Amino acid sequence: MVIRLSPRLAPLQVMVSQKTEFKPPENILSESIKHILITGLPGTGKTTLVKKVIKHLLESKTTNIDGFITEEARNDRNQRTGFYVRLIHSEKTTILADKKKQPLSPDIKYLGSYTVYIKQFEESVLDIISKFEKGILIIDEIGKMELFSRNFEEAVTKALNKPDVRIIATVPTKGPTFVERLKKDPKCHLLNVTIDNRDCLVETILSLTHIN
Repeated sequence: MVIRLSPRLAPLQVMVSQKTEFKPPENILSESIKHILITGLPGTGKTTLVKKVIKHLLESKTTNIDGFITEEARNDRNQRTGFYVRLIHSEKTTILADKKKQPLSPDIKYLGSYTVYIKQFEESVLDIISKFEKGILIIDEIGKMELFSRNFEEAVTKALNKPDVRIIATVPTKGPTFVERLKKDPKCHLLNVTIDNRDCLVETILSLTHIN
C-alpha cells in the first residue's frame, strides 16, 4: 500500500512568483481580541487557508511564527487512511491517527474508525506550544482527536493568555466543551470558512493578525 502525504510546507515559501505588498489596516482588532479561530464544514479548505496565511507570514518576515498543521494521509486509491501533524519549521511529520487497531491505553484512544496516538502527538507539538513566547502561533487544529490530550488543552490555554502571543487556530463547527468555550472567549475572533469566501479570507486574517 502506498501512503500519500499532502504537499510539504517548504514550497509555500517560494510558490508566489511576485511578492504582494500588503498593508494591514490599523486598529482592526480591539485590544481585547487577540486570537483567530477558523471554523467551517469539512472540505471547505480550513487547512489550505492556513497554509496560505503561513506562506505570506514566512515571506514577509515581519513576525515570529511557529506551530503545526494537520493533514490527511491517503492511500494509492485516494482513500483517507488517517491524519498526521507537520511542524512548520522542521517539517517533521508525526502520525496523529490511522485505521490500524491498537490496544486501548492512556496513550491510545478510538474516535470512530480511527486510532488516535496521544503520546506521539504530545511529543511532537507540546514543546512548541509551551515554549512559544512571542509572535503568531499556528494550531491546526483544536479538535476531538487533539483534545484527547489534557496536556495539549492545558498548553493551549496557557498560550492563549501569554501577552505577546497571537494564535491562529482551526476548530470544528461543533466541538468538545473546550472548543465551544474558546468560541465564546472575548479574546477570540471566529471566522467561518466557506467555499465562496475562502480565497478572500487570507487578507482578512493577515489584517487581524497584524501585530503593532
